Amino acid sequence: MKIIRLCTLLNFGGLEQRLVNISHINDGHEWIFCALGTGGEAAEEITKNGKRVVLLDVAYTIPSVKAIQKLVSFFLQEKPDVVHTSGAEANFHGIIAAKMTGVKRLIAEEIGIPNQKIHHKIMVKIIYKFPDYVLANSKPVTNYLEKENGVNPKILKIIPNPLNAIAKRAIQQSYSKDFQILTISRLKVVKNIEGILKVIALLVQENHPLKFTVIGDGDNFLALKERASDLGIAENVEFKGFIPSPLSGIKETNLFILNSFTEGFSNALVEAMSAGIPCLATDVGAAGDLIEENETGWLVKPGDEQDLYIKMKFILSLEKERLAEVGNNGRNAVIGKYHLNRHISQLMEAYQK
Repeated sequence: MKIIRLCTLLNFGGLEQRLVNISHINDGHEWIFCALGTGGEAAEEITKNGKRVVLLDVAYTIPSVKAIQKLVSFFLQEKPDVVHTSGAEANFHGIIAAKMTGVKRLIAEEIGIPNQKIHHKIMVKIIYKFPDYVLANSKPVTNYLEKENGVNPKILKIIPNPLNAIAKRAIQQSYSKDFQILTISRLKVVKNIEGILKVIALLVQENHPLKFTVIGDGDNFLALKERASDLGIAENVEFKGFIPSPLSGIKETNLFILNSFTEGFSNALVEAMSAGIPCLATDVGAAGDLIEENETGWLVKPGDEQDLYIKMKFILSLEKERLAEVGNNGRNAVIGKYHLNRHISQLMEAYQK
């Protein structure tokens, strides 16, 4: 079976990392990873894993006639058995091109809860009538697709994101004098890193010895660095920028935080849990399925800095041994449930029915 996985870009991010994970699979099928735009870190890793990468390098803003034309030519040349599109631009252009070329099996995938304008909702409502399945990585995303985009619930299917194909080592608790906090995220407003900075500033004022490491890049990188300085915590916060395989360089940490306003299925959260790091997350997207309160991690209300402050003070009061226990519980909870082989098996059910 020839499978084309179509996305918007192949540089870095949650979707891109998931495609890298999938590219480790050697199952006898021909996998082709295609981006409407350009590539980067993810494209290089997928190529290293022996899979074909195709970068169309075309303007992809919806709607793009050129993107549809290039995809039509590409699909006619490759004659795939399955086209699986992921993300708004890839879904829009890929679905149209696949239907125009008579692709046998068409799968679309929404990778999170989108912020759609009215005219985009209308367009998406139309194109989502054509796929055999529309996939999502969590129940909140399928709820949105059904309610806001009118997707037939009969073709909606939840397939959670897989863990990294390479097993994560357990990361140890830090026993230095500073309580080590970590976040890995695109630096965008929706991730609400600023909310974490504000709470850390309050805790530092109360003489809690904290170090906050931020791994990731994005539109808000410089603004967040300036915000940390304005809050008087520049010495407590380190912005490392984008790092390939970000957990590979972490030896010790005490807490991972995901503070997003909205989220689908956070790869960073599940991989932090798989590494045995105690995790605190806003109760959005799949976080409520991943975390059992005070057993495998902790949840807070999105956008509620007071709730985040109270929960962080509680976590700071715990013994390191209790933190390690919660981290280990989280690791055990996700290792089997989100294994790559299980993810591929679920995909094949959608591809072959």
